[in-house]
Amino acid sequence: MSITAWRMLSCRACGAAVEGLTAESANPVRHPPFREGLLSRTLLRLPCPGCGTAHQHFDRFVWTDLPGRLCACVIHESERDDWADLEQEARDALSVPLREEGPEFVRAWGASVALRLVFGLEELREKVVCSMKDLDDRVVEAMKLELPCGVILDDVTPGQRLRFRLDARTRDVAWAIYEQTAGRRDALAGELPGIFDPRSAWVSCARARRPPRRP
Repeated sequence: MSITAWRMLSCRACGAAVEGLTAESANPVRHPPFREGLLSRTLLRLPCPGCGTAHQHFDRFVWTDLPGRLCACVIHESERDDWADLEQEARDALSVPLREEGPEFVRAWGASVALRLVFGLEELREKVVCSMKDLDDRVVEAMKLELPCGVILDDVTPGQRLRFRLDARTRDVAWAIYEQTAGRRDALAGELPGIFDPRSAWVSCARARRPPRRP
């Protein structure tokens, strides 16, 4: 289910109090406007009345799309430096209900759901686009290593191209490049353990060559 509430949260730029609707959990299957808002980049976004900065109005929330096989813990990008501890927390919080509880067939099905830690709404949007277009997000992150630093996946036309964005600029990458990269998964698993290890929850090119921290 989805849990929302009106809350006052501080602007991360100037500290002013911003009032708005925020989420503790979001289920885009039961509430399609969540996905629509995320894709249009309007979800949980407000201008700060104090400084005018674009404000992401959430603390932390869980995005649960079980038919899309994606469950993500969403944390503000300002906390990215603590990724190692937060990755472990996300893995613990998400894996128990999906993979360690309930009858065997439920746990087996839960093993097919990608458990992800994402920092900010753009990272979440990327994961949702991958889920909708049936892309392996690990392959997409590996592709980014050959692209300008900071690019984000913006749109996909399966069989034709992947469109990446950096600020106002876009760059199209041929679908064949995705397929070629996907065909190297076994080799990439050794080269980029931070992305391809099954225990990695923060699947991002930003930690591509860092091995997952063992519990």
